[in-house]
Amino acid sequence: MLAVTDFLLPNATFFAELVAFLVVLGVLAKWVLPYISKAMAERQAEILQGIEAGDEGRRLLQEARAERERLLEEARAEGRLIVEQATKVAGQAKEEILANAREEAARLLARAESAIQRSTELANEEVRRNLVELVMAAAERVIGAELDAAHHRRLIEEAAAELESSAS
Repeated sequence: MLAVTDFLLPNATFFAELVAFLVVLGVLAKWVLPYISKAMAERQAEILQGIEAGDEGRRLLQEARAERERLLEEARAEGRLIVEQATKVAGQAKEEILANAREEAARLLARAESAIQRSTELANEEVRRNLVELVMAAAERVIGAELDAAHHRRLIEEAAAELESSAS
């Protein structure tokens, strides 16, 4: 016959399984759980360090951005100053070049006036010589004889000089 057992009543197998379970639980608690707890604590510490490092990184990033903006503003201000100075120097250089050009133009004008004066004097002298020769040639034809050239030439030059002085 089959024995009917009440499944609610514990038997010897139950107690053996309970003891085995408690032994395994004790072994796990004694030798395995400390390593797992230690690994979890280390991992938690690493995570906290990572979070702190992230916060520090964000803070450093904000400081770096602020420093970058400050340096950019300084560079912009320095650039504006350099441009202003360059503009000022360019203006001074322009004025200096214009002054030099004016001086050179004045020198060229003076040289040109001097050259014109010399050319005028040479032309007047050439006209006087030609006038003397023309008058001498006309007088020879009129008188029909050669005049004392040196004496008459001097007289004609003196007359031409008097005409020139009275004209100017």
